[in-house]
Amino acid sequence: MGPVNFRVRQPGKQQGEQIYHINLLKRWVEPANQLPAFAIKEPAVVDLGTQLSAAQKKELEALVSSFSDVFSETLGQTDVLSYEIHNPPDTIIRQWPYRVPEVRRQAIEEEAQWMLHLGVIKESQSPWSNPIVMVPKKDGTYRFCNDFRKLNEVSQFNSYPMP
Repeated sequence: MGPVNFRVRQPGKQQGEQIYHINLLKRWVEPANQLPAFAIKEPAVVDLGTQLSAAQKKELEALVSSFSDVFSETLGQTDVLSYEIHNPPDTIIRQWPYRVPEVRRQAIEEEAQWMLHLGVIKESQSPWSNPIVMVPKKDGTYRFCNDFRKLNEVSQFNSYPMP
């Protein structure tokens, strides 16, 4: 090699080894061997605004309280309905993950572990693969999103008539 290029072996990668310029190399930091602790949050305080009278606020609070089992601050799943996405036969969408800055990798791992813990996602060996995108929110945290544009291109459109 040269004084500024290095050959790096990467077992388990598609290319067994790759050549890197020294400016692209970063110090290896061993990841912490811990799972994030999950805490149950206190019920959220909802701002009802200033438009309602005291009696209306009390009535609204009673209504929301009576249906408290319907509202949740955490993700979940439903058994009320299911939905199938229909695609042409023998069509598989397989995309490589997008590159992610190191600072966002921990947020991705934590969010994936949290969704796995809640049962929203499960581990899969599916041939289908779509990349994720971490979209920054106003409060500085990230929104975990899937990029399903390629899937949408091949999915059969199914419109539901309005009642």
